[in-house]
Amino acid sequence: MKIIHPDTSGGYFTKVPNDLIENEILTPAQKITWMQIASVCRGYDCDIPGGVKGIAQKLGVSYFTFIKSVKRLQSVGGAIVDRNECHLLIPTEKVLLDEEADEPCVAEKVAKEAPRKPSGVSQKESMKQIEEAWNQHKPDSFMLMDSKMHLSAFIAVETQAKRLKVERPDYPEMIERVLAACKVNDWYKGKTLKIHNLFGWGTDIEDKKFQNIEKLYKDGKSAVKFSFADDKAVLKWYNEAWPQYSWDKVERLTLPTVDEVYDHDTSTRKGGTVYVYYAEEMYEGKAVFYWTGQMVNRKLRYTPA
Repeated sequence: MKIIHPDTSGGYFTKVPNDLIENEILTPAQKITWMQIASVCRGYDCDIPGGVKGIAQKLGVSYFTFIKSVKRLQSVGGAIVDRNECHLLIPTEKVLLDEEADEPCVAEKVAKEAPRKPSGVSQKESMKQIEEAWNQHKPDSFMLMDSKMHLSAFIAVETQAKRLKVERPDYPEMIERVLAACKVNDWYKGKTLKIHNLFGWGTDIEDKKFQNIEKLYKDGKSAVKFSFADDKAVLKWYNEAWPQYSWDKVERLTLPTVDEVYDHDTSTRKGGTVYVYYAEEMYEGKAVFYWTGQMVNRKLRYTPA
């Protein structure tokens, strides 16, 4: 069979040993990774700034996918990579596989999850809600979102939210919780960050960013200050603590005496409306004295931490 070689005039080619092509230890995918690395310097020794990330940028491929391929190549003896050098090798015997190298990255796991059902909130509406939540709750040192949110930043927020099982209508709360944790975190609170610095860019997000957002989201639950002035927070609290009723409205009442507060609560405690009470004889009616069902439902006895 005649083999027709591509036109080589004016082009660049990578030297690849026949031993690599014939190697029975490396898989086809591992051989491609080997050749990708070699191609950066056209088969000769050279210096690429930025380590593996610099090589991925030079190749124009996803770093987080490429680093996994490089780790798989290392695990079978096809390369030795440290901070300063990458030695390409042709293995002569099989080695014990590194299970961690074959473990898909978080971004790959999220991408394989089933698509979520429509939430009723459009992308445009959600982007605006995220912008407002970011600007309202960010630490002082973080950058304002003073222009339209970039699509890649929105996709990163959606990807992070998908992993945390947060739906679009709750993105503002997720942003608030993450930023509340940033405000009390010694590392984050003094940094000058934009939203993509925190959440990532597109779907190609490094594992560390997923882990950071997950921790901030969990820490933020206790960092967000609950307020009876926030109807949404009040209703969320009640619907979680007393789900057998459908709470959809908050009303604030100032009554003359404590007894009148209790009487009103007893007669209206049927779900639907959450009443927040101020008693004139207590604190001159300037502070919340009681709220619907406080002494009946133990989950409502104290406000969220």
